[in-house]
Amino acid sequence: MEDQFEKAKRTLEGILNREWNLRDPALEEYRQHVMEKMGFCGEVLDEFIAMNHFTYFLKRNAPEVRTLGTRQIILDIGNGYVGKTKLRVVTPNYYILMGSPYYPDLDQTIKTLAELGFDVPEHHCIEIKNQNGKIVVEDSGFGFVITRDLTENGRYRVEDVKNEHFETLLNGEELRQQLTDAQKTLREIYDGKNPRYRMEVNAHATVKGPQEAIRHMFFTQIDPITNRGKLVLGDLDHVILYRKPSAALE
Repeated sequence: MEDQFEKAKRTLEGILNREWNLRDPALEEYRQHVMEKMGFCGEVLDEFIAMNHFTYFLKRNAPEVRTLGTRQIILDIGNGYVGKTKLRVVTPNYYILMGSPYYPDLDQTIKTLAELGFDVPEHHCIEIKNQNGKIVVEDSGFGFVITRDLTENGRYRVEDVKNEHFETLLNGEELRQQLTDAQKTLREIYDGKNPRYRMEVNAHATVKGPQEAIRHMFFTQIDPITNRGKLVLGDLDHVILYRKPSAALE
C-alpha cells in the first residue's frame, strides 16, 4: 500500500503544479473577489494578498474534483485515495485553496479515535510547499489530507448520515444503534465523564452541545447491490480529541 500512497502523493503534486501554472488569471479573479466581498483596495488589498501568499488555484472544471462542500473540496487522486483540503472562496473560474488549513490536532484526533476502538480509515496529514515555483508534497504536514477512497472506486455510495438510512437500509436499525453508541462515547468525553480524554469542538457547535459536530464526523457507506450500509468515520476535523497528559502516564 505504501507504493500506492506514494503514487497518490505524486498525482496530487501533478494536479497542483498544473494549476499553479494558471496562477496569474486566477490571482486576478481572487483580487477582484476580495475587493468586492471585503471592500479592500490599494495597499490594504496588496497586504492582504501578500499575507495569504501561499494560495493555490484549481479550475472549477478540473476533472479531479469529486465533491465540493461548503468549506472543503475532495479531489480524486487515484491509487485508492482522495485528497481533501479546505476551500477558501469560489471565483467565476477557480476554486481558491489555502495552504496549511488543517490543524496539527487532526493527527492527535485520529490517534485518539483509534485508541478508543473506532475503525479509522487510513489518513495521512501532508504538507504542500512551494519550492521556487514548484509545488512539492511532503509528509507530516497539514496542508492536505490524503485518505482512503471510501467509495472504493465507485463500488459504494458515501453519504452524510441521514435518518432515512435507518429506515430504508436492510441493516438500518443496526446503523442507528452504532451511531447512538458512538455519539455516547464521544459525548461522555466532551462532558468530562471520561477522565482520560478531552474534546473540543472545531465546527458545528450549537447551544445544545457537540451533537451535530459528532454526527458530521460519520458517513454512511452504502452498497447499492445489497442495500446495506456501514457507518464510517470520514470528516474528522470537526472536533479535537486527545488524551490528557496525566492519563498518558497511567
